[in-house]
Amino acid sequence: KKKYGTIENLNRAWHGSFWSGLFNDWDEITLPLGERLGWKREYVRYQGDAFLSFALEQRDILRRANPKWTITQNTWSCSGDFRLDELFRQLDCVSADTYLWWRQDRLDYRRWQLSAYRGLSGRQRPFTVGETGPFFADASISNSYEAVKCWDWELAARGAESIYYFCWNTSVSGEELSVRILPWSERKGRAYRAVREFAHDIASLPEPLALQPLGKPSVAIVHDAEAAQYHAVEGGAFGEYFWNVHKRIHNACERFGVQPDVVQFSEDMDLSPYRIVFLPPCERWGAKAIARFKDFVRGGGVAVAVTHQNYLTEGGSYVKEPW
Repeated sequence: KKKYGTIENLNRAWHGSFWSGLFNDWDEITLPLGERLGWKREYVRYQGDAFLSFALEQRDILRRANPKWTITQNTWSCSGDFRLDELFRQLDCVSADTYLWWRQDRLDYRRWQLSAYRGLSGRQRPFTVGETGPFFADASISNSYEAVKCWDWELAARGAESIYYFCWNTSVSGEELSVRILPWSERKGRAYRAVREFAHDIASLPEPLALQPLGKPSVAIVHDAEAAQYHAVEGGAFGEYFWNVHKRIHNACERFGVQPDVVQFSEDMDLSPYRIVFLPPCERWGAKAIARFKDFVRGGGVAVAVTHQNYLTEGGSYVKEPW
């Protein structure tokens, strides 16, 4: 009601005339039903705004307790129930929750995520791995612990300035039964040795790894966080396609020896460091973003639109002109 003002405006925005979807009163609006895109998208936005407000409420409590604390949030994906790009613009650093998986498609997705984490705050900078494990997800594989060492080096190479393992002791209550640094017996076994060896390698470097600058790629992939939030929640065939496009572009770049940045789609995104910018689906463009890309191309940049662009209105309906 605050957003649309009148029920008539809402009905037009959500294309309510189709499938008997007109509302006569605000009290008729419940949880989204069926295939009503505008209804579902607005619900995802509303829930995301609520989640974001709760997270920032906790941030404010901590800042009142100690203004010197560095505040972040442990997040398992660069897209989810709320806009993490909006969250991390308002926190002190970006934190990733990432574990090593044996499936190649999952590993490719993890790599794209890590590139996205570097740019989640709106600018490219190192991030924290707030949670990872001292083990390979499939501990039955003979080199499962040795594989973690390679994964930790990859985290560092992709911009992690610190790595936190979950967790020191295995719970005696039976929760989280996958391998931890110490088992119930507290004997120092393979997981402990794997973590210790990596820590020793890091400590033996001639310069602190966390102080090394990020690379400066000439290639970027644009990420539409608003669209990603909806597809992360709603899923479906197009949601799977949406994520696969990002992952495959990232994987193709790396096969050519290029580690691309991931740039958050916004009206004020900075494209100046790049020569080539890939555009997976960016569902809703504003005039400033369109002008920014035209200037980028006029200046010699290459913009590669992999799929349709700018095809949705703010209410979630499809635009009535060519995409």
